[in-house]
Amino acid sequence: PIGEDLFKNYSQEKKAYFRNALEEFINSSIRAVQDPNSKDSCIEWKKHLGNRFPCHLANNEKDYRLLSIGASKSDMWIKY
Repeated sequence: PIGEDLFKNYSQEKKAYFRNALEEFINSSIRAVQDPNSKDSCIEWKKHLGNRFPCHLANNEKDYRLLSIGASKSDMWIKY
């Protein structure tokens, strides 16, 4: 619902823990998306999301083509 405070029952310590965990996840996901090595990217995702990412199937080589595709389809360049 609009205006609902999801953290109203959280202590300041729990809020800080959540914010730090979220910030770590965001930074890790940025590194994963920007890394041209799919095996290294997979390891970044796996840190947070567990064994959903079969890193043994990922190539351990750099492929810069994927970066250009991701950047061209990203809306991060749009100013809001």
